[in-house]
Amino acid sequence: MKILLNAILLLLIFSGCDDNNPAQQVEKKIEKELKKEPNSIALQDIMGEKVEVGYQDGNFTFNKYENRVVLLNLFTDSCLPCKAEIPSLNGLQERHKDNLKIINILLSEESLHEDIFTFISKNIVKIPKNTPLMIIFNRDGVYSRHYTDTIPVEMIEVDIKRLI
Repeated sequence: MKILLNAILLLLIFSGCDDNNPAQQVEKKIEKELKKEPNSIALQDIMGEKVEVGYQDGNFTFNKYENRVVLLNLFTDSCLPCKAEIPSLNGLQERHKDNLKIINILLSEESLHEDIFTFISKNIVKIPKNTPLMIIFNRDGVYSRHYTDTIPVEMIEVDIKRLI
């Protein structure tokens, strides 16, 4: 019995130093993940509210807007049709206020235009750097579809109703 206990003790001591130890492997994976740069971007909507958009394992997160369909609307000052559709989008937001959040992002000279399009191209869909761009995400933060041109709000509403 003493020999068996000594053998187990020696096995535990030496297996703790082994790189193949499952506990050490898990610890190394966690360390590696913690050292990775977060895959997120901070945006500011046209009302001045900060929105943190994160991406992990195929899902997007929008702080404060969990369990809602999210429409991310990116436009520039020089796009007159984009500015003209804001009242229609506001009406859409009002009709679906409990289930939808429209985040309007004005891409100005001061904004991180390049960073935003890099983040979108890397995680959502490869797109040219044209505006307007609207992207719809379902309640779980999964990319649903996007539009790269002005589109009638009725068509957008049909797509949103499918996700609500």
